[in-house]
Amino acid sequence: MSHDSAIAHPGLTELLAKAKQLNQASDHVNAILKDLEAKLSAANIGLTFWFESKPLYQSDSRGDLSPSSTYEDVAEVLGYARIDGKWNLAVKKLRTVHGFYEGQMDCPWANTFADGDPMSLLKAPRETRLAAVRIIDEFIAAFTAMVNQTVGELEAASGEIFFGKQ
Repeated sequence: MSHDSAIAHPGLTELLAKAKQLNQASDHVNAILKDLEAKLSAANIGLTFWFESKPLYQSDSRGDLSPSSTYEDVAEVLGYARIDGKWNLAVKKLRTVHGFYEGQMDCPWANTFADGDPMSLLKAPRETRLAAVRIIDEFIAAFTAMVNQTVGELEAASGEIFFGKQ
């Protein structure tokens, strides 16, 4: 097959057309995320939030499930955090190591820790941004609940201080 015949291949024509559609759809997703990020920034919330209950990505566990061994998995979670001095929709990787206390299968434990620094969602791979748009309504609801809880805690704390001085 010559180079010229590969270029004229009908499958390639379709692939290039689909690539154009993919890029247009990706631009639309980016616009949605940029708009949301701008609105959250303008609201001046100033609170870090990670939506860990619904990961954007969850790996299969790796390791051995025997009582004396550990196994681990990695997840990517959506959040809102200050990165490089600016509030962003963000993504961070979490690594969780699982095991059994002293080999007792009825005493499981898990330690979760950040696996690298968070990054701006808008700089994340396309698949990550698409996964974020799919759960954005749930993210906003959970973030709202966290802000609401923080407001209640601040009101209770200031009320305690105010009443304590009388």
